[in-house]
Amino acid sequence: MKKIAVLLLSLLLLSACGEGELKGTPTPQHQAGAGNQEPEPSPTSALKEEELVLSTKVTEGDFELALYTSKTHYAVDETIKVYAELTYTGEHEQIEIGHSMYPVGFSIEEHTRDMSIPGSMNEPYIVTTLKKDEPVKYEYSFTGGYSEQDGEDYIAFVKELMDEQFPEGQYTIAAHASFVEHAAHDGADGKPSYQFSNSISFVVE
Repeated sequence: MKKIAVLLLSLLLLSACGEGELKGTPTPQHQAGAGNQEPEPSPTSALKEEELVLSTKVTEGDFELALYTSKTHYAVDETIKVYAELTYTGEHEQIEIGHSMYPVGFSIEEHTRDMSIPGSMNEPYIVTTLKKDEPVKYEYSFTGGYSEQDGEDYIAFVKELMDEQFPEGQYTIAAHASFVEHAAHDGADGKPSYQFSNSISFVVE
């Protein structure tokens, strides 16, 4: 009887182990998607040829922010010419806006390296008068930077841009408008503030 009891107990333990293997966490080769995931697209394919245009424009209320590039394809040693224009299109002959050093700043992204570099700007309060339908031009200039904590590749890339050298790559420059109607800064009600952006892309080869 003892041998029969031991045999039955062994069979029960084996059965329990089998159920645990079926209901437990699957091994890596059986996990959903393991070994079958599609590779992520290469960053070099980030820009399509139809996205490369000479100008773009966005509208926010009574203001337009346009962005221009002189070319869609530049050579490595060629000067990059990109600029933004901010235009007031409202019902008044002119309007005063309050902003930091400039009402328009820039940031840059390089797609093949997957690097994005924000711009920086001093923050006094300056008042600028915009006349109706007369665009004010702001040339692109690099205002980013780096810290000791950044990677070597990032620092090397930023240093090239600081020297106004664009290595081979696919670039998107964004113009960021940020300002208030001056009366709003003085505490008047009903005068909106604005924060909007526009972007344009080009290739350096």
